[in-house]
Amino acid sequence: MRRLVPAVAALAMSGCFEAPPRAPDDLEALLHFLFREWDNETPSVMQEGVAKLDALASAVDTSRALHERSFALEPVTREDLAGIAWPSQRDPARTLGVAVARRSRWPVDDHARFQSEGDILEAEPSTKSYSRRFPGMADPSCFRDRRCAELDTVNDIVRSNFAMTVHFVQQKRFRWVADGTRWAIVARAWTERSYPGEDEGTALHQSYTMDALMGTADGRTLRCQAGWSESETGVTDRDILLDILAAGTDSQLNATDEVIGGRYHGE
Repeated sequence: MRRLVPAVAALAMSGCFEAPPRAPDDLEALLHFLFREWDNETPSVMQEGVAKLDALASAVDTSRALHERSFALEPVTREDLAGIAWPSQRDPARTLGVAVARRSRWPVDDHARFQSEGDILEAEPSTKSYSRRFPGMADPSCFRDRRCAELDTVNDIVRSNFAMTVHFVQQKRFRWVADGTRWAIVARAWTERSYPGEDEGTALHQSYTMDALMGTADGRTLRCQAGWSESETGVTDRDILLDILAAGTDSQLNATDEVIGGRYHGE
């Protein structure tokens, strides 16, 4: 057995040492883990999580219909939200969650370039306006080629669909994670308060997202996006709401591919 170095051994004996959390093997637990541990300072934590997600998501046949590559998630927990500012007067157990797997035909570096440009309205179906800023970043393009490891964004959004029109602000942060010989991007997004909709009786109370973009051996990208939200709309049927969330997520992932193809590949 490999011996602990003296400093680590001393910490362990004193009770001050806490081993880094291990990524779970279950897919749903893993999605919660990646959201919760996004800003963990021990590189191996996210590296292990992404490697496990890569293996699990790679087994999904993303050529199948949406209902065969998406699934419902358990609500987020207060533990999951401990590292962010969120509307703590709300109950996380009221969130509905859904995850979608999809393959992008473009390399992960193209996705990094797109997210660092800020002009992403074209890739946001059902969105009337989308303004992105990069607080504290003089040159967000550093994220494209990994000159900076993280990309911090604040997004002012007006989203409109048949159920609700709502103006809200979303915090979204991206980070590079080494996945073996390839690279991945993991993004975490959230809203810090509840937002009323334009129509009486509508609101976006909570919204949280974990998006993993994993480079593949063929130079493309495997995506797995999980989202949890609590909304107040005229729709009350849980299954219908989950279908709406899954379809909206898949539509956004597809739109991103279309925009990248047009901007960078002349399609």
